[in-house]
Amino acid sequence: MRSVRLLLPALLAAASPAEAQSPTRAGASEQDYVAGRRLVDAAIRATGDSAALAALGTLTATFCARAVELGQSARPDAPYDTIRAAGRRIYDLAGRRYAQEWSTEFRGGIPLALHEVVTDSAAYSLDRRGGVPFTVAPSGLAASLRRVEDNSPYAPLVLLDRARRNATSIRIVHPAGSRSPNAVLFVDRATVTTLEIDPRTHLVVSAEALYDNWAVGLGTLRVEFLDYQRVGPVRLAARVRTSWQQGVLTDVVFAGVARTAAPPPEAFQPPSDSAHAVPIGGALHISIDSVAPHVFAVRFGQTAGPNFGYNPPFAYAQLLVELTDRLLLVDAPWSATVQQAVIDSVHRRFPAKPIALIAFTHYHSDHFGGLRAYLGGKTRFITTPGNRRFIERVATASHPLDSPGPGAASDAASRIETFTGTHSIADSAAPVDLHEVGGAHADEMVIAWLPRQHLLFTADLFGIFPEPGGPGGSYEAERALARYVLGQGWKVETVVSGHAAIVPGSVLGATLTQGSDTGRARQMGVPACPPGQRF
Repeated sequence: MRSVRLLLPALLAAASPAEAQSPTRAGASEQDYVAGRRLVDAAIRATGDSAALAALGTLTATFCARAVELGQSARPDAPYDTIRAAGRRIYDLAGRRYAQEWSTEFRGGIPLALHEVVTDSAAYSLDRRGGVPFTVAPSGLAASLRRVEDNSPYAPLVLLDRARRNATSIRIVHPAGSRSPNAVLFVDRATVTTLEIDPRTHLVVSAEALYDNWAVGLGTLRVEFLDYQRVGPVRLAARVRTSWQQGVLTDVVFAGVARTAAPPPEAFQPPSDSAHAVPIGGALHISIDSVAPHVFAVRFGQTAGPNFGYNPPFAYAQLLVELTDRLLLVDAPWSATVQQAVIDSVHRRFPAKPIALIAFTHYHSDHFGGLRAYLGGKTRFITTPGNRRFIERVATASHPLDSPGPGAASDAASRIETFTGTHSIADSAAPVDLHEVGGAHADEMVIAWLPRQHLLFTADLFGIFPEPGGPGGSYEAERALARYVLGQGWKVETVVSGHAAIVPGSVLGATLTQGSDTGRARQMGVPACPPGQRF
């Protein structure tokens, strides 16, 4: 071996300087980069670049949309609900300021009408129903700006610009059996995105990325760009359709996209009561707040926006009950990442007591999606019969980061306990009664009543916004819950909402004297979809 080590330097020294310094044949990665960069540059020339977009000044557009609400149907095995939305948008491209007014209605007649603003330095929203202002935390501003870009008619230009800014990651995609590849991939913020480009027009046809979904595992998110139209020097997509696993997720039609001389100054005015705005978005921060003896609200802000929204309009909470020798949680919002942070925070607060029980108000993903964080432990799940098979499916779903072989969640099915009607958890200091109340929002809705603390916990049936039953009026689910409580004869002193509002019980009772605000969004100037709009 020593002779080989001596021979190698001699051979290198014998090579002529020209031979030693001459470029070698491009490797496969470089060849793929060159071919992929050629496609990206052609697409930028056909579509326009970021400078041409900024030169447009101001764009205005109305939009009409539908969204298939994954995880938001009446029951886990039912077809998912489809909701409609409509709104008006202003894009101040030169000033990097964006505003929109829009409205939708969630399952069970729960209305949402927002005025949203995003700028380079701040983002805020106003609930058009109740007048509640929201301010996005500084750490959440980048996410709001990205949602503006991803949900705009100029999203193809944004994707091409991201590819150009991450140019060294560009690679040509070689479809099986194709001699003329027309797709490239690039990496941006650890996400691999594939762009399909029309070989004739050089316009971006679609974008695809893989995502790990908490309920089903790995899946493909695909965004299609349709009905391009020319506005000044750029081409914009008048229709953007998103699919998950080949099923349509959202479909947005932009109408009347046009340049305007300047944006109306009032569009970007902050709410007049911004000093009392509710903070939203930003970095995850878990708080555990005492709301009654042995009872706590575990609260955190949402960092994901709703369909078509720019800023996150909701906060979230779980109920934590300190039983004699164990802990009970009600609901597991959002994701395993969020819930692992909750588990860690709860353990620091109660190091000697395990989270032994977790109950659910309903299976919708924003209250159920953190389930996976509890599958590998010994926590028992208390739920209604319709959710049993759903929990079992989630427990057996395969995820990219899972270890090979049988998972730690293999015994999850044996830890599921179902009930109908009422389920009582006995405790000397904090007994809990779970009541299945049904309703239009989901078939199997559950509320938690603590008779010793005179405290009620509910999600979506009351207090979605910080001022439930505010000037915008209550919605029917709130009034139905108030009637149920009245029928039970409960003397409610405190209501904790799954959307983080904590109010006196009198606020719930007051909803019975308030009318519905159905149609209020239209009265506030939010445009409706044209009659007969087809998707």
